[in-house]
This record gives sequence, structure tokens and C-alpha cells, in this order.
Amino acid sequence: MKILLNPKNLVPNDSWQTFRKVRAVIENEEGCFAISSEAGKYIFPGGKCDKNEDDLAAIQREIKEETGMVFSEDELHKVLELETLYDNIIDYRTNTVRPRHTITTYYYVKTNQTINKDNMNLTEGEIQENFKISFVDRETLFKLLLEEHRDAMNWQLFYEENQIVVNNILNK
Repeated sequence: MKILLNPKNLVPNDSWQTFRKVRAVIENEEGCFAISSEAGKYIFPGGKCDKNEDDLAAIQREIKEETGMVFSEDELHKVLELETLYDNIIDYRTNTVRPRHTITTYYYVKTNQTINKDNMNLTEGEIQENFKISFVDRETLFKLLLEEHRDAMNWQLFYEENQIVVNNILNK
């Protein structure tokens, strides 16, 4: 499934920040989901794809870095490709407002694995932003994902993305 979120009908150009990202909806055998918190916002584990890295390699790397879990390509199921265009995103590196075009691919996996903190490899940025991850039940997941975290930088981007994931993946 592909979804475009572009309420202002924006057209990106060379001045825009452009990212490819991946996220994982990880459900354990008890029906709980892995959710991370970082810099005041709740999101599914994942992150940016490295240059010349395909989506599957990126999601495998991100899952291992942020959860310590390892999954084969066969275990990961692509469930959503979300393309977003925003003209007012704060670039935390330069503290300037820039337009951003992002394509985020979501994968789903059901597992009996647990979060393995000894096998995690967080980035310096994640450590500085107080990254945490845990499994939570569906009710708690929805509360965390759909809460407006107005104190977090670019909170609206994550809030709108979380709404799409809840409505198109988790409520099916």
C-alpha cells in the first residue's frame, strides 16, 4: 500500500531535504508492540537509509541497532510506503526551517524475540536524545502514538505519520 501525505500540493525541488527511511512494526506473541521514545516523541523503531542501502538492509540494520533483534528478509513484510511533503520542518542541525520530502517504508514482523539491550548499537544522537524502547500493549501503543507531543521538535510530522500507521496497519 502506498500513501501520499501532501495536503498543500507541494512540488519538491533541489533545495529540499530528501530522505528515505524505514520503520518496523514489531509485534510479539503476546500482542504487544515495540515502540521507541526519543527527543520527546514516540515512533516505531527505524531510521534513515544510508546512501546506496536498500530498504531491507536498512530495516535489518535499524532493528538490530535499536532493539538488538535480528530478522531475516523472509520474516519482514512490507506493509506501507508513506511519502510525505512538508514545507516547514525544522532542521535540528542548522536550526532552520526547510522543506522536506520523505519516503518511509514500513515493515511488519511477528516475533518471539525480546529486546536485547546487550546487542543494541545506538547512535550518539539517539543516546543524546534519551532513546528508549519497550514492548507495550495495543491500548498503550495507541495512546502514545496518538498523543500530541507539542514540546517535541517537528511533532506534527510524527503525529500525522503515526495516525496513518494506526489507521492503515494496526486497525486492520
